Amino acid sequence: MLAAAVSALSLFASLASAQLTFQPAPNCGLPADPKCLITNAQYTVVGTVTSNTLNESTSTPANYNATVNIRCVWASFTSPPSTGEGLVGNNLLVANWGFPKAGCPANTGAQAVVGANRILFLYVAASAARGLPPSQNVFAVQDICVGGLDYNEANVKTVASVLNQYPSNAIGAQFRGDSSCALPALSTTTAGGQASPTGSVTVPGNAAETSGRWSSSLAAAAVFVGAFALLL
Repeated sequence: MLAAAVSALSLFASLASAQLTFQPAPNCGLPADPKCLITNAQYTVVGTVTSNTLNESTSTPANYNATVNIRCVWASFTSPPSTGEGLVGNNLLVANWGFPKAGCPANTGAQAVVGANRILFLYVAASAARGLPPSQNVFAVQDICVGGLDYNEANVKTVASVLNQYPSNAIGAQFRGDSSCALPALSTTTAGGQASPTGSVTVPGNAAETSGRWSSSLAAAAVFVGAFALLL
């Protein structure tokens, strides 16, 4: 537990000292086009929000940060694509959440609800110091007007279809996550030129066990958080 608390504290410390570079939100429409979200994101992941900074004096509902435990890493649309190594199973610090969010249409934004399982679209806003693992990077929400998608069968199949079109952007099995992260198989290409996923998809529920495991360590780390100046 002490090691986990130190790890959580390290994430907050990283944000305090980081010079964040935010990217403009992709124009994926509202409701957002899932393919657009996937192909504009440095990482498409499945994550469980384990904490956020909404109760911190330096945060507001329109601008706050969250810790996300990564369950699956599916895609990377960078040049060259990332391998996704070192992300699954780790807690990532993700900045730039907010609802409503400035610069977005009325009553839209990206929300990080503690305990929620979501398909999220992230990018590295500040790289960790040399020698530190990728999980120590500070990440940000790719589309601040959307945040993510529901983790459901339809959206999982959409990810599978997109990566069938762009196989070089798919994360390899060794860094993708456990068996629940496997994407559905695709049927033979139809006359219209599109292959569609076949079979059912098992979507795990919210990771209560993961959330509970980290709540104690984050509570321990919270004693120290006041010493750091979080993102404006």
